[in-house]
Amino acid sequence: MAKVPINSVMLAWAMNQSDATPRQLASVTSRPIHAVEAWLEGTDNPHVGDLSSLARFLGRSPQFFRLPKPPDTAKSPVNRRAALVDAVDATPRESLAVRQTARLQTISRWSADKLGAEPLRLPAVQGRTAAAYAQTVRAWLGWQVREQVRATSKARVFRDLRRAIEAKGILVFLQKIGDDNSRGFSIPDSHVPAIFINASFRLGSVRSYTLLHELAHLARGDAVLHHEQDNAAERWCEAFAAAFLIPADDLAEYLSKGVVSKTKPDDLRRVRLVSNRYGASWQSVGYRLVELKHAPDHLPAIIAQGSEPSESGFGSPDGGGRTAAEIRLDEYGSEFSRLIVSALQEQSLSALDVRKFLRVDAEQLQELVTHLGISA
Repeated sequence: MAKVPINSVMLAWAMNQSDATPRQLASVTSRPIHAVEAWLEGTDNPHVGDLSSLARFLGRSPQFFRLPKPPDTAKSPVNRRAALVDAVDATPRESLAVRQTARLQTISRWSADKLGAEPLRLPAVQGRTAAAYAQTVRAWLGWQVREQVRATSKARVFRDLRRAIEAKGILVFLQKIGDDNSRGFSIPDSHVPAIFINASFRLGSVRSYTLLHELAHLARGDAVLHHEQDNAAERWCEAFAAAFLIPADDLAEYLSKGVVSKTKPDDLRRVRLVSNRYGASWQSVGYRLVELKHAPDHLPAIIAQGSEPSESGFGSPDGGGRTAAEIRLDEYGSEFSRLIVSALQEQSLSALDVRKFLRVDAEQLQELVTHLGISA
């Protein structure tokens, strides 16, 4: 296969803009590191297939790498990079999701600035336990446990929780990147912090847990991919998510009554009942029951051997029979969509730009705007 001459400066620039590493480029092209280094040094050129893989991974056209010099990005509203602390370990699909989310976050920040938005201040974390902070955030969001336990499904709990968080000005994206990748990540920002939820994990309870976990990272000012890690920050965020969904006082009262009071502390029936009541994942239920001494320490190991039942029909997280506009609104979230449509109203973005950002046609855009309850 023929090699294609490229400008090594353009390749290095595109890598820098995307926070990509030579190791990642070697992975997506199935080439050794020294081959990538030769491309960057300008001593060798990639094959046609390699260039196609590089262009796809870095979000550029193949022709881009033959330009004489990098573009001037000083005035670009989308010139922002998201440097996650463990991005070096990110898979190609995770890296692409991070780059795309950072670009959407940047255009959101640009729109928010145009609208004169004030900085978003989450409640301060300093010196608070995870449980105490969970109580504070419930009050900040106006979240009522009595409404949570009345929800008709775990998917409904997630939708209500997402709506409450987006109403505070936080971007929440819900898109599929494969269930062999991270459950989600968060990118802090003073005006439009962003949370990405991997929609390939379809359980509403898992999505709620991930959403709250990432909200905790935002409050702490972290920027991380949600891999299975064991460190103080991760444990604190896990404890916060579990405490938010399952308040101690309400749980103690629930365990003392009805059918659940007759179950054994390490019985999966107890886990299932508590999970169904709060719309919480089995993992968070196990964590909370052990933390509050309502279950033995070995309960999480028992849970790991089981499988949380999925929801179907009207209770499923993604539902059925949705229009293209509803799907896009679900993927991009109401807050991002609102900011983009507002930029259209202010004539800061063209209708064509807005349709490209939201991946809709003219008719679908009108339907999406109707769902948002605003006029474009």
